[in-house]
Parts: sequence; structure tokens; C-alpha cells
Amino acid sequence: MVSTLKILADSDTYIDAINDSPRSPDFNNLLSKTRNCNYENEAVLYFLDISSDSDIMQVLSSKFFQLDVPDIVEDYMKTVLSKSLIPILTASFGNEETIKSCSLLDFSTLFSDRSFEQNCVLLFCYKNAYPVAITFIQGEDFTVNAIARYVFLDAFLDAVDEADFEKILENSLTLDHILKFKKIKPYNTTAK
Repeated sequence: MVSTLKILADSDTYIDAINDSPRSPDFNNLLSKTRNCNYENEAVLYFLDISSDSDIMQVLSSKFFQLDVPDIVEDYMKTVLSKSLIPILTASFGNEETIKSCSLLDFSTLFSDRSFEQNCVLLFCYKNAYPVAITFIQGEDFTVNAIARYVFLDAFLDAVDEADFEKILENSLTLDHILKFKKIKPYNTTAK
């Protein structure tokens, strides 16, 4: 998914086809930075639990779900919120062009996995590159929806190692200090 997302970002034809307005200088600048990122090196992989009983979903649910709605509506709203977590996070530190880029530059797929157990985000951090967040959301009949998006935080463009990544995660990607990314392991994306 990381490589497909990079292919989409590198394609002027794709960008022009999905973008209904002329490209602004800010958008072109962000796109240029994205195109200069190298996603063929080993990534450091982080995990974020976004199951309905996770801290992040409890806090966000309390902010967004103060309406008296049927359980099925609340469950659907939690699914939408889970899918929107990365754009919500981007909105907390980005500008209009960053948010627009986050919505234009995404890639999703649907697959079946009988062993899938919890909604989560995997954050792939690369040296001097915007990370890629892949959100996995459980659907019906063993389906899993996976959505890949860039995390457009420029601090990552200067990050060269795990210590840098963790400092950024601790200081910038917090969303009211409730996001708790856990390092999993180095991950070689060239093998995938």
C-alpha cells in the first residue's frame, strides 16, 4: 500500500484527474516534498489501537457522541471516526492545503481476514520522509478496510532515526496527549 500511495503521489495524471481546482503553490510545494521522499528503505513501524474501547476512541467518542442515537448509528459513527482519525490529526497541525492533500492522496483496499481482531493504525516512519499511516477497520463477514494516507508533518522530513520519530510522536502527534503509538519493529517495505 505504501508503494501504491507513492505511485499515486508521483502521477500528475492522477492528481489532475481527482483535483477539481487548479493547484495552489502550497499544494504544489507539499506534492514536491512528497515526491522527494524515499519509501524504499527500511521503515520503523508503530502501532495505534483504535478499537472501540481504546483510550483514543473513548475520548473522541465522548467529544462527538453526546447525542441520543440508536446503537447502530453510534457504531457506524465510530467506524467513520476511526477512518477519519488521520485526517483529524492532520487538521490539528496542518493548513487547508495539508488537509486537502490528505484527502486527495489516499489509497484504500478491502480484503478478507478471518483472524483480524482489532481496528488499528500502523504508522510506517522512514528517514527524511512523511510517514504513511494505514488504518485497518473491521467490516462485516470478515472484511477489513485498509486506508493508506500520508501524515503531512514537516518535522518528519528532518527525522533520521527512531529517536527522532519517537520525539515527534511524543511532542507533535499527540491529539490532546491521548495517542499512544507503540513501536513494533523495523520493517523492510522493499520486500512487500
